[in-house]
Amino acid sequence: QLQASLWLVVGCDTTGSMLAHSLARMGVNLLVLDVATMTPNSLDADLPPLHEGQPKPVALQHLLRGLLRPGARCDARVLSVASPAAGSLLALADGLLCCSANPQARLWANAWAQALLKPLLAVRTTAGPAGCAAELQLVLPGAGCLACGENQAHSASLAPARPAPRSWQGVVAHAALRMLEHLYAGTTTTPVVRSLAETPDGGLDVQDRNGAPPARLRCPLCQRLAGRGLAAVRGAMLGAAGHRPP
Repeated sequence: QLQASLWLVVGCDTTGSMLAHSLARMGVNLLVLDVATMTPNSLDADLPPLHEGQPKPVALQHLLRGLLRPGARCDARVLSVASPAAGSLLALADGLLCCSANPQARLWANAWAQALLKPLLAVRTTAGPAGCAAELQLVLPGAGCLACGENQAHSASLAPARPAPRSWQGVVAHAALRMLEHLYAGTTTTPVVRSLAETPDGGLDVQDRNGAPPARLRCPLCQRLAGRGLAAVRGAMLGAAGHRPP
């Protein structure tokens, strides 16, 4: 079932590229979307060298083409998730993986997934004085959204800090992949917010909480977008909430 699926990956930095790499090796069909270009700092990600100045999704596509199973595909789009075309692409996909740290990109990904009733797995990582942390949020169609499922106290601990090291982002990417496998296996049937934190001795603390709290009943995004189609996602509507496209 997973190999027959098509997933849209938003964000081709370290976590997103590592997750896309593993999905491609598993035989999953991919659409990768980003507007950023390769820089020397991009080599920390699963992006090929000698592509400096090229768009990240194009560079990632070059890397993944040789790993695809026969019949599978990986399409690259130099496109903002705020673009109407991003919503049209998601309409063709089975789900959305948002690996962007940009809050506005997460909001748009959330809006498209809500409007089209597609599963969304959003991933964030950070590193600070207390160590590395991450949040993986699985949102299922009709069961809340990122906005009503986020724990504000924990979100504050994921405020922008220095980028997490590649080793930590690999842990997070494959934790996300495992969540996706459980979704397809049918062992995950409800939304989940999974918090990962590095302990002082380098261990791993994992905590799960319900990703569909009662707050979703009062969530304006859920009320205005859930199942209402592409036309419901308008920049004016999101701008009214004080957000701008990334």
